[in-house]
Amino acid sequence: MIHLFGIRHHGPGSARSVLSALTNLQPDIILLEGPVEAEAILPFAANPAMKPPVAVLVYGSVAEETEPRAAFFPFAEFSPEWQAIQYGLQQDLPVRFIDLPQAYNLADNWQTPESTTKQPPLPEGEGWGEGEKNKAIDPIGLLAQAAGYYDSERFWEHLVEQRPHAGEVFTAIHEGMSAVRSEVPDDDSPCQQRENCREAYMRQCLRNAEKEGFERIAVICGAWHTPALTELKKTKKDDTALLKTLNKIKTQAAWIPWTHSRLLSSSGYGAGIESPAWYQHLWAHYQSDTLNHETVTISWLAKVAQELRLQGLDASSAQLIDATRLISTLAALRGRELPDLDDLSEAIISVLHHGNDLPLQLSQKMLVGDVLGEVPDDVPTLPIQQDFNKQCKSLRLKPEADSKALELDLRKENDLARSQFLHRLNLLGIAWGQYASGGGRGSFKETWSLNWQPELSLKLLEAAIWGQSVNEATHNYLQQQLQQQQSIRAIAQLMESVLLANLSQTMPALIERIMALSAHSSEISTLITALEPLANTWRYSDVRQTNTDALAHVVSSFITRICIGLPSACSSLNDDAAQQRLDELKIIDRVLVRLEESSLQQQWHEVLLKLCQQQGLHGLLAGWCCRLAQDHDLLSAEAAAERFALALSQANSPEQAANWFAGFLTGQGLTLLHDDDLWALVDNWLQYLSEEHFVQLLPLLRRTISTFSLPERQQIAAKVGGQQQHTKNHQGVDEQRANLVLPILSQILTIL
Repeated sequence: MIHLFGIRHHGPGSARSVLSALTNLQPDIILLEGPVEAEAILPFAANPAMKPPVAVLVYGSVAEETEPRAAFFPFAEFSPEWQAIQYGLQQDLPVRFIDLPQAYNLADNWQTPESTTKQPPLPEGEGWGEGEKNKAIDPIGLLAQAAGYYDSERFWEHLVEQRPHAGEVFTAIHEGMSAVRSEVPDDDSPCQQRENCREAYMRQCLRNAEKEGFERIAVICGAWHTPALTELKKTKKDDTALLKTLNKIKTQAAWIPWTHSRLLSSSGYGAGIESPAWYQHLWAHYQSDTLNHETVTISWLAKVAQELRLQGLDASSAQLIDATRLISTLAALRGRELPDLDDLSEAIISVLHHGNDLPLQLSQKMLVGDVLGEVPDDVPTLPIQQDFNKQCKSLRLKPEADSKALELDLRKENDLARSQFLHRLNLLGIAWGQYASGGGRGSFKETWSLNWQPELSLKLLEAAIWGQSVNEATHNYLQQQLQQQQSIRAIAQLMESVLLANLSQTMPALIERIMALSAHSSEISTLITALEPLANTWRYSDVRQTNTDALAHVVSSFITRICIGLPSACSSLNDDAAQQRLDELKIIDRVLVRLEESSLQQQWHEVLLKLCQQQGLHGLLAGWCCRLAQDHDLLSAEAAAERFALALSQANSPEQAANWFAGFLTGQGLTLLHDDDLWALVDNWLQYLSEEHFVQLLPLLRRTISTFSLPERQQIAAKVGGQQQHTKNHQGVDEQRANLVLPILSQILTIL
């Protein structure tokens, strides 16, 4: 006989009721809603070192696809399935998973006909809760609404999680879900088709169990599915025909550690809950023979008080007593055997926190907790984890919780391999090492700060959906990210990171993508902002022993297109646009000075001279181009001085002259100090300005001078003061008194 136990996937009350029902039933076999692929690794759940929360990861990839697929199936200690697994393994009973294999779920069997793009990888937890948290319908929500509840979470908690039910609650759940399903139309959507296939496969598993001779069959599944598992004979033919049409892929399964934070409904998990820490707290008290609501309340308040005190907030014993009384009163008034989170939160805020909301950090810690599961070492690991451990051993890198500084010399083979390994992990989002900067004068030095956190183990295992090694996973992950990226600068920065990680197989796709985007971009600023990271990537080739010949073509193409478009891009600019364009011109010059490529520099110098002669060019750009042409010996000092004099002549407007002055002298304080001819030109221009124009131009002049360093400004001020006082000071010297000092100076200086 088949016994159906409809549960919520993560609930202490459901877990307690399931254990009680199994104890009373003494089944021959236990069938669980879960991925069939994980059945082979179920015995490892009996290992005492396996500490939930943990999850089953089912993953696979199709050769023709660029996106690997995976699904996660989490288990907390208070999950009914986990407790049923433990019960079955302890009693030496057959325990099987009966949900539709992920080989079908991950094979895109339920895409809409109009869809021409592949679906993204399944989000974590997609394997649980499609029925319970269906986008189209929330059956528990409908029942809650009918019962007068504002929240399905509270309805289920009061009905199931806080009551010591066994068999009778499952009968009630089955009847409630049957009533809801009878009112829900079949919309024939892809989601509904998938649910039909899942339930068809479950029914087949139940038929097989009966065929094998099992008499007391316990079926533990999501409450939504129980009405669909009652009619086995009538649906046999249809189920077989339905499942024959499905495609499938190869899949594998493994145990991985999980966290309470990833069980939250707010994280996007389909079968998520509101407070894993509260459910864990309830489950701990459900283990006792007698359940006392005061004990549940007091122990929870003690945890809250401890956290408040750690945050430097008051939590006295008298407040705890008052809060306990208030919670008991609220539970009694509301007719509850146990207080719920609303009761606890109201009392904590009212009594312990004086009516103010709890700090978000404290509230999250209390509701979620920071529990991280553990999977023992003897459990078969994923290929990517094996590769990670192998590389750590080879590179002599040990994951440690304590922060550790690491300085690498890229001229050494092992240090270079370490650097590439850490950069690959960062690209995967596994931030074990924080990259500081070069540790020495040359770019052959790198400084890292290593700090391994438990969550990084989970991130590493999650990365298994992208490949079987760190190298392969990083490459596949970047390929997927690249398809969504539309920013040329972002791709250029990514190319720099890829070079640091020595992912040569990824570079062609990046180059192809950035060239395609740049071909459709008419905005020259986009190319300029991407130029510097591209040039940095090119420059790293010598130190990192990587081939960047293809990248040289990209940089050359960008510079050619920039130089062609600059003259027109620099015309008819207002003050703000001119300042932005000046910043971009500085980037171009800085990049080309670093690259030291004569052919590229020649292109830049030609356009620089063209800009110097361009009519109507904004003064800021004209002045800067003139000064830069002089620095690169494209203009002689005399020619530059002549242009300066013409720009500051009375024939030009004061605004144009001030902008030219600002462009020419931005960051050039030393030039002004030591070039007397330039000093005289500036001095004469300022003297002939009218008072009105001087007041008008003063902010721009001050902004220009502010680009000089403090010592430069001080020396300029001293030089101005020295000019004004030179004649006066010279005429005021008393030679007779000065001669009296000469004998003493001769002795001090030992002049004979």
